[in-house]
Amino acid sequence: MSGRILFLCLTPKGLGETRHAVELASQLRAAGHTTHFLAHECATKVLQDAAQPATIIPDHVLPMMQFFLSGSVRNFRPDAIVLGDWFTTTLALERSGQEFAAVFGGFDVPIYAIDTWCSARAGHVIDLYGTTRRPFPDWRPDFAGRLEPVPMGTGSSDAVPFSVVPEPLKLARKVRRHIRRDLNADDRRIVLVCTAGWQHAHYEDESARRLQQALPRLIGLQLRAFGSDVALVHVGPEKLDFGLGRQQVWLPTMRPERFESLVASVDLLLTANVSASTNVRAIADGVPILVIGGSIRAATRDDMPPEFLHDADEGQREWLDASLPAFPFHLWPLGYRRFVDPVLADNPYTSALRFADYLDLAGMREQLGALLLDEATRADARADLAAYADWAHELPPVGRLPPARSRSEPLVADVLA
Repeated sequence: MSGRILFLCLTPKGLGETRHAVELASQLRAAGHTTHFLAHECATKVLQDAAQPATIIPDHVLPMMQFFLSGSVRNFRPDAIVLGDWFTTTLALERSGQEFAAVFGGFDVPIYAIDTWCSARAGHVIDLYGTTRRPFPDWRPDFAGRLEPVPMGTGSSDAVPFSVVPEPLKLARKVRRHIRRDLNADDRRIVLVCTAGWQHAHYEDESARRLQQALPRLIGLQLRAFGSDVALVHVGPEKLDFGLGRQQVWLPTMRPERFESLVASVDLLLTANVSASTNVRAIADGVPILVIGGSIRAATRDDMPPEFLHDADEGQREWLDASLPAFPFHLWPLGYRRFVDPVLADNPYTSALRFADYLDLAGMREQLGALLLDEATRADARADLAAYADWAHELPPVGRLPPARSRSEPLVADVLA
């Protein structure tokens, strides 16, 4: 039996989370449900591209969230509300000075939430910049159900997993050659680096700014070792200087169709965000992925394992001296290392990725060389990507929301059970 489901995507920064919500809505619509979005204005383009009906909230009126939600409930008459992401919804309400209970307490509609960070397994405190700790909001016991997007999710005991790994793009060889020729890299290996707006933001914390500046320089330093055999393509809202001169190309954020074709045309995705939505696109298309992170805290070289400095050349050591102190991270330049580690533990997602510690200078360069130039290594990586994509695609689409635990109204039970 079909139902009417209202999605809320309130954060001005969480476009990856919004895309997860759009995918879940698409699965529910395919099963006959009707969906509508109430979303922050930054999500407009994502929703338009997905042809999802939506009511858009301008940023300056976000403090009137209850007014907009009341109107949507009155006009759309939802059988259920789904928060596009529990954590970013909490942040959006905090930023606008609103309490969750005050905004949602007056509606006799079951509330579900997408749990992007798999809070049942994640750390209870988010580590930021190596020095700051932010409590992660407790899961609300009055929520009707929890939904976990795969690949970060695996489906905890009380969560419904849903795959956001797309089908592979069937890109003609002629189109791929044309894209590579336009990048002046038709006979070179192409490394793709993608960044989001929050990674370009100005951070007050000195450690965050240091890491923010250090990583692009390191990437350029490492890729220069391969000479003209390698080209770097950066897609992001602002240009970053990797120090590669004509070997690097910057492309501003682009339409989804063009971006998907670009990802399918490159040889390696290099990312410093283990949770980036671009990763799932690369998984689908069989593009090897090297995730750069930081695993240790180091004030000086003496704090680093000796093997991290093995065979480091003068340029690498100069970079290191300018980049320390360092803190652990999974999301550049924020941190999130201790918070995300439990989510990645025993997660099949990690089998599709290759990892390098950014302070392991020789190890990172070795990984880059193998994934770019060694055909056996590339074949192994593509096989792991294909195996993981097959596993994710075998997850059944979400045709209904789980029964609302704390609700017994006939309408809710009939529609959602």
